[in-house]
Amino acid sequence: MARPIVPKHVSARTIRKLIRFFQDRVKATGDPELRATYKEIAEGSGVSYAIVKRGLADLQEQGLLEIREVGGRRTPNVYTFLGDLNAEAVPESEAADGQVRRTEILERRLAEEQARVAQLEKELAGFKDFSQRIHSVIDSGRHYVVIVRKGRRGELGINPAR
Repeated sequence: MARPIVPKHVSARTIRKLIRFFQDRVKATGDPELRATYKEIAEGSGVSYAIVKRGLADLQEQGLLEIREVGGRRTPNVYTFLGDLNAEAVPESEAADGQVRRTEILERRLAEEQARVAQLEKELAGFKDFSQRIHSVIDSGRHYVVIVRKGRRGELGINPAR
């Protein structure tokens, strides 16, 4: 059985796409070496250009790809695919492990964003209350003077809900 692939920088789905891309190219040409730019790999695999470099680094760390950087920015690198041509790219069970971690991260971010939205809604309610109490605004040339009606508790200004 093949060694499990544990992606560090990208999703298991991205790794599957990149491996399939290299498997298909090697099968089509019969040569495990491939000269390509990141853009060509992105277009051929259906992976975002911005993600390709990180995905290739994952494949290299797993020992499935050897990368020989040739030189200039637009000069294609040489990639040697060292993986099995007939193997499934990343088994779904391994992909699920990565998805669990991503799901936990996304759930935490969602909770943080919901807390921030609740805080902003409280601030907005305070501003609405304040704006309803504005009696008039006077432009003195250099400054604006805001005349505010007394609040419900007898004070002026915003009553923060903290």
